Amino acid sequence: MLNDGVTRLDKTSIVIKFYNVERWLWLRGMRRLARVVWRLIQLLFACYIPPTADLRPGVKIAHGVGIVIHQNSVIGSGTIIYQNVTVGSGKGPRIGENCVLGAGCCILGDIHIVLLITLFDRILLTIGGRQRQSIAPA
Repeated sequence: MLNDGVTRLDKTSIVIKFYNVERWLWLRGMRRLARVVWRLIQLLFACYIPPTADLRPGVKIAHGVGIVIHQNSVIGSGTIIYQNVTVGSGKGPRIGENCVLGAGCCILGDIHIVLLITLFDRILLTIGGRQRQSIAPA
């Protein structure tokens, strides 16, 4: 649990609560209702987290604004996601357990991050494109 006095992650964020409802509906065949919740997440929080994305139990969203997650992505438990994070393209990245995806990072392509990595502002990870290295923050 992260508690730095500003970011309190001891409680489940509202975005994750909406996602859990969306995913629960999707897995039980109530696809139209799941899509309604998905659109509601987009309207209320400017987050794109489709019901087919697999966010494992224990994933935390610190600041639920501007998050985009690919429909085939898998994000391991204990991972913390900050604002303006993009996880997507290709077949969907796989993020391991206990990672921190800091504000503004992008993970693009068929990447598999095993565990315990911290990515912050202006970090771009891609596979198969021209960009093959991280861009260090300025």
